Amino acid sequence: LARRADRLFVMSYDAGPQPAGYDPKVAYVAYRSLYSGPIHMGVEVPPEAWGGNLLTLDMLASYNAHFKGAGTQGMMLWALQKNTATNG
Repeated sequence: LARRADRLFVMSYDAGPQPAGYDPKVAYVAYRSLYSGPIHMGVEVPPEAWGGNLLTLDMLASYNAHFKGAGTQGMMLWALQKNTATNG
């Protein structure tokens, strides 16, 4: 399947609070070990739909630095138009 895909979009959210839960940095390394094409890592405007994680600006900066240094082709944002009391 990896040979037939021209890029990979990883939705790195809704997987639980950090640092005890899902770590998108670790996920990137795992995906990279299986796929050599372009990888785009996704983040979600808080609050996430489920899982209890709240992305902070510090977390976003950390992810960005890690992904950029690791050679990702970019990040994606879900969902800019969200309308909740906690994200304005």
